[in-house]
Amino acid sequence: MSMRQLFTLIYFLLIIPIWSDAQQSDLPRVIFIYGTSCAGKSSLSKQLVQRLGNQWQLIDRDEVIEERQNSYLQLNPNSSKQQMRQAFDEIESHADEYVLEKIRYSFQNQLHVIIDTQSHHNLRKQLEDCHSLSVLVYAPLTLLLERDAQRNQHLKRSEQRQFYAKAFIFETFAQLYTLKNPQNEGKKVAFIDLIDWDKSLFDYCLHPQTYAFFASFCQASQGDILWSKEDFDLLINSQQQSLNEAVEMVMKCHIYLANLQSRNMLSFMKN
Repeated sequence: MSMRQLFTLIYFLLIIPIWSDAQQSDLPRVIFIYGTSCAGKSSLSKQLVQRLGNQWQLIDRDEVIEERQNSYLQLNPNSSKQQMRQAFDEIESHADEYVLEKIRYSFQNQLHVIIDTQSHHNLRKQLEDCHSLSVLVYAPLTLLLERDAQRNQHLKRSEQRQFYAKAFIFETFAQLYTLKNPQNEGKKVAFIDLIDWDKSLFDYCLHPQTYAFFASFCQASQGDILWSKEDFDLLINSQQQSLNEAVEMVMKCHIYLANLQSRNMLSFMKN
């Protein structure tokens, strides 16, 4: 057997199977679905899990937070806004730890994950070694507030729960967006969506940063631009795109990245 024939045999028996396994493992293991509360990210995440199959698991960070906030409100109905804010900050921090544990457990069981969350912060930094796809689902503030009102009726929330659910929309909106171009790190989301603003809406801005953002937001003109604070692989406007269209957009982006990684692996093997 010549050296060329020997190399060909080794290539087919060893190299191709190894490359095939690597190709599978190099598929994006994490799909982040970001967005404010009521943006539509949960509906998109659930549809994606059904579409991608049983090798994928959905982890809803916001659901974890809301369940723990509800428990806190039931146990501490007379807490002040400051006490509530501190408690909710702790809940968010502990939620990240819980979600990371679930992600690690999924990885140990050879599962990929879709993470439903309102912003990047800690999770993406913790998972920066994983292949990931980041998707921002957004909608105008007026639509977010309309959806929240509908959700209040559907879930029959208490007045206290309604207040903090609405405050969560304002908080996550301020976390995700900025009025200044973040030097090519973020992306243009939309023109400013002016709403009938009155001073009472500032009651929902529980953090100083949230208050400062909306103080500028309510003074902006219709022509001003809203930007995402960070970069994303894909942006989806849930007011303009249907759920099916959004799923197709994510699937195409997911397949594109998987093929790109496969080509990079093949190029590496050739070299």
